[in-house]
Amino acid sequence: MVASENLYELIKSLSASEKGYFRKQASLLVRGDENNYMKLFQAIDSQPEYDEKELLKKFAKEKFTNNFSVAKNYLYDLILKSLESYHSDVDAELKSLVRRIEILYQRGLHAHCEKLLVKAKNLASRYEDPAQLAELLSIETEIWRRQTFADKTEEDVDALFDELDQSVEVLSNLVKYRRHFAKLLYLMVKTGTIRNITQEVAYRHIMKEPLLQNEKKALSLKAKLVFYNCRVFYYSAASDYPMMLEASREIVRLMEESPQHIEINPSFYWSSVGNIVVCLDALKRFQEMPAAFAKMVHYKPTTPGLKSHQYFLHCNLVLSMYTKTGRNAEGIKLLEQVDADLAKGDVMVPNRYIHVWFLYNAAYLYFCAEEFQKANALVQQILDNYADDTGSDYQCFARILRLVIQFESGKSELLEYTVKSTHRFLYKRNMMYKMESSLLKFLKNVIPRIQSEKKLKVAYNDLRDEIASFSTDKYQAKALDYFDMISWLESKIKRKPFTEILRKNSQSPVK
Repeated sequence: MVASENLYELIKSLSASEKGYFRKQASLLVRGDENNYMKLFQAIDSQPEYDEKELLKKFAKEKFTNNFSVAKNYLYDLILKSLESYHSDVDAELKSLVRRIEILYQRGLHAHCEKLLVKAKNLASRYEDPAQLAELLSIETEIWRRQTFADKTEEDVDALFDELDQSVEVLSNLVKYRRHFAKLLYLMVKTGTIRNITQEVAYRHIMKEPLLQNEKKALSLKAKLVFYNCRVFYYSAASDYPMMLEASREIVRLMEESPQHIEINPSFYWSSVGNIVVCLDALKRFQEMPAAFAKMVHYKPTTPGLKSHQYFLHCNLVLSMYTKTGRNAEGIKLLEQVDADLAKGDVMVPNRYIHVWFLYNAAYLYFCAEEFQKANALVQQILDNYADDTGSDYQCFARILRLVIQFESGKSELLEYTVKSTHRFLYKRNMMYKMESSLLKFLKNVIPRIQSEKKLKVAYNDLRDEIASFSTDKYQAKALDYFDMISWLESKIKRKPFTEILRKNSQSPVK
């Protein structure tokens, strides 16, 4: 992404109050060229899409256009400084205290330093920031040395260095847990969920690490949270929803017992509550979901980015629930509201993963509502805009959904080519579920030869029984989370709407 688009995205991410604060701050941060930078800010903010040629034309008589890239970078930095001041959080307060202590230390005002050190250490301890605590303790050891350990006993010195050793150990422990989690996340992003023994071995290799065997090895609450999040990701990849639910609930419990961790990382809390909803959804325990939704939105976001993250996380989960319980009208109404909120700039798509998840959920819902043209348009967005995410399960199932859309739409002229391209895509990446393989064979070899409704019904029955036999296979069952092919085939056999079958089947929780 070019710098110009970065500036545009930053400006568009600002809330109304952040923009107002920036306008006030700009008068303090900029002198002579204040009006020019504010004009540039307002001009970019008014554009529905970034258009640099239009900006250069608009400000052709202004000197700053002679070196426009410098002006844009300067404006970008001004906005960041304003946001830094506006969002003064615990981390910012700690860094400010450390800087003040360093300034006082350089002036030899050691007694002044000690007063601030007490405050800063208490804050770092309360919010479990071992890196800042280690830095503060290191500064304290230097102050004591400069004071030639005045009024300190040997026991005091040992106690201080023991505390420093402990903070470094806690930090090292947290880093090790984060490394294991990063490896799990990398594996999931690159390969998706577990589809075969090779992938399972790769996941288990990480989960066999000694630190991931027992939460007691975690030396801090932050490390415990990472420990349980590793379990969440592993059980998600393995489609073990009861165990994933247990780990997710433990994260939420730990954070609610120490609410300062929700304060410093609200998106992790929302995501963990969201994982509870994902499990309830997969287990068809839909009646328990409203309480989890209420918990998710209880903590209000403080920035536009956090607001968008919470908004789309909530929308994705609600859309999935509407689809699986046959509530298409409510789902479509929600999608219309999302389009309106995006158009007004009230929210923005927070990241690629959440966007592709949203596009697939929306496409699946429109398919269930038999609005095949809208469903296909959304599937095409996934294929066009996320073609580089070849390891994503959504890339695979977007292609399967496209096949079924074409089949339902009667587009036999496209179906033959799509079957071949889908098979080629899945085969090359070694990412084909048995369910997908059966569907491809059915569309390629069975459908073209059927000449009567009676034989078609028999073929549907045979395919449904074949796919149902896969549902007990731990490597294959995950496929039904993305597209409930058994229910779809049941709708074809009984000649009833797909939504009606989904609604009926949603009333029986998974045991």
